[in-house]
Amino acid sequence: MKTIKFSGLISLITLGLLFSCKTVSQWEGQGPIQIIETTDQPITFQTKQKFEAGEGVYFSNELEGARLNGVTRINDTLIQVTILPENQPINPSPWYGFKLWSKESKEFWIQFTYGGIGFHRYFPKFSRDGVSFANVDSTDFFYLKQTKGDQN
Repeated sequence: MKTIKFSGLISLITLGLLFSCKTVSQWEGQGPIQIIETTDQPITFQTKQKFEAGEGVYFSNELEGARLNGVTRINDTLIQVTILPENQPINPSPWYGFKLWSKESKEFWIQFTYGGIGFHRYFPKFSRDGVSFANVDSTDFFYLKQTKGDQN
């Protein structure tokens, strides 16, 4: 009787080990990059300008490499910025840059919109001196999931 129980226990352990083992698939990386030629597409140049968002808050795309196409104050705590590509098709992860300042210290949220063309893949970065950049604190950034029909 002990032999049967012991071999039953061994069988159970063996079965458990077999079913708990799984094959580990190796990550194969990103697939081939598809290069899309855009040299024959028209380029939409942006107007270099300063944007007044009201209440003493300003934005500007007047710097090298900046991309900022519009600024709209939604309410007293939310300002929407619009970033549009220079041509299409485009990588859906927009590159942007702009200056932001205010006459006095203020707290508000910035909502990034991309005209239905792109989406966020990384935390935004900021700089106080234009030289050293750091990621925005993750507790100060959140991503709203898009709902069907939402283009931003």
